Amino acid sequence: MSLIGGAASANYMTPIILDMFKINTPNANYGIAFLLGFLGLKGVELVTEKLFGKQEKESLKTSNRKTRTKKAPTRKRTTK
Repeated sequence: MSLIGGAASANYMTPIILDMFKINTPNANYGIAFLLGFLGLKGVELVTEKLFGKQEKESLKTSNRKTRTKKAPTRKRTTK
């Protein structure tokens, strides 16, 4: 969700900001788009953390479980 928010803010906010501040430098467009995308990404993360609380990562949840180890295959013994 935050990735989509960052991409959307970079895509839609960059032309607005460039027009507001009358920036016509072509190379500055990419830098401003990157900054707006990053700020949008972090902004969405902050808002979702405030709304839903901080979520634990799946790797931390599964670390408390017992890990299964594979047993080495054994040959069946035949008796003569």
